[in-house]
Amino acid sequence: MTQGREAEVRHLASGPTPGEKPREFLEDVTVLCKGNASLVLERCREVLSRVLSHDESLWPSDREWPRLLPSWFVAECGPELTKRQAKHEMKRSRRLSREEMIREEARARWSVLSWIYWFMPEERSWWWWDAAVLEPNVLRITIEVEGSPYTAGALEWLLRASGASEVKRL
Repeated sequence: MTQGREAEVRHLASGPTPGEKPREFLEDVTVLCKGNASLVLERCREVLSRVLSHDESLWPSDREWPRLLPSWFVAECGPELTKRQAKHEMKRSRRLSREEMIREEARARWSVLSWIYWFMPEERSWWWWDAAVLEPNVLRITIEVEGSPYTAGALEWLLRASGASEVKRL
């Protein structure tokens, strides 16, 4: 883990303290919004604060997460797939070109459990560092990463579910 849980919770609420340095690398994510950048940021903070409020050693069960997360977020998520559906979807996606896969991923609705999986301690590859509304249509999220490449699909889904129209990793 790059930063401690307390530091990430603090960063989520108010950003880094003056002069605070990251332990690893910082990456900026540009988030395009439809005039609702403040709301997108508020919603991201609401969801992540609920996830980060749970001790990693007492991680809630799969059945508990839909109740613990904000109802609007759960409503934005897609349905949980059965093993058979997931297998079928995997086969289908293997037939797609890279460009088709990228387009489909940008439109895909993650299920709650697919999303929360990436917050399990051993799966984390990014941590919230800071955020700023640059203008009503643009939000900048800064995350701490251990290196590149890193897995940020869960962040991208959180942003889209929160109302972002496009997410650009720089």
